[in-house]
Amino acid sequence: MLPPPKRQAPMSNNSGAGEAPALGVIPTAPLFQNSVDDETAAIAQLVSTHCMTGHVEIEARLGQLCQKVNKQRVKNPWSKSSFIVEDAGTYFEARVGEQSFFKVNQDMNHLVESGRKQGRNVKYSKAKTFDVFTDGQARHSFAPQKNGSFAHVESVSKKKLQTLDIFNPKKAWDVRFRVAVEEVVAPPPVQTDCAAFDAFLKTVAKVRRKERRSYQLDCFRIDLTTVEDCAVPKTGLESLGQVGALDAVVMLEVEVELDVEVLRKEKARAAAGHKESQDRFTALCRLFMDNVRGLADAASNVRNPTLAPLVTLGRRQGS
Repeated sequence: MLPPPKRQAPMSNNSGAGEAPALGVIPTAPLFQNSVDDETAAIAQLVSTHCMTGHVEIEARLGQLCQKVNKQRVKNPWSKSSFIVEDAGTYFEARVGEQSFFKVNQDMNHLVESGRKQGRNVKYSKAKTFDVFTDGQARHSFAPQKNGSFAHVESVSKKKLQTLDIFNPKKAWDVRFRVAVEEVVAPPPVQTDCAAFDAFLKTVAKVRRKERRSYQLDCFRIDLTTVEDCAVPKTGLESLGQVGALDAVVMLEVEVELDVEVLRKEKARAAAGHKESQDRFTALCRLFMDNVRGLADAASNVRNPTLAPLVTLGRRQGS
């Protein structure tokens, strides 16, 4: 039979006799400086996988993950935010309520003003476009001019590569991260042949009027967009401004977009062995996630953050 182990005296940092042993040293900094939470790590992996792809677009949108059967937000027994895999029974409603939209707009305007005082240049811009979608889902954008005409802005087609949804049970809004590739397509025959343009209109599936407020800080752009579904014009580009809005309702969208070029440079340098670039890449992904969480918090911090029926803003025909 083995003898019992000898009892050892507790460790002590004290050298003097009769002094009480120290209870331990309280750390003043994290033990692991580069650790990230699971959600941020997943988003960093998403960005790393796709940021080197062609004309890629990486964005996060606020909204709600809903059930198709009752068009209500999904219910989750967990109290913490979690990834939700979209399936045949769910869909993501990529819009927010009216109070949440204007709360974020107010906060962003305040950021512009405070940034000027602090020497941080938050760039603000505003754009109004009419987006014409063809049956093939190509988007042709036109900007109204002061003389009443319309200028062609771009013609592109988007292909979705991957989405990742985060369900936030303690907040009013969930988040969809989306990666898509944007390809330039041939523009419609606007300036050449009126008959050809009228033939093009026959291929149009929908028209949307968009008014976007953008706030650019470093490599992040926050877009607040009002979107109206409009009737498809039957003839002539000039009739775009007279189509009016169907049901006079507006969708309110909030999204954050990453400047992919910055990420590409850091990833390329990291692949060449520059550790500081890998650290910056991770830091940018963490900052991206922090900005998205901050937006979700701000949009939830209103009296009535619920996703009500589409907002009616009383648009007049031709406005």
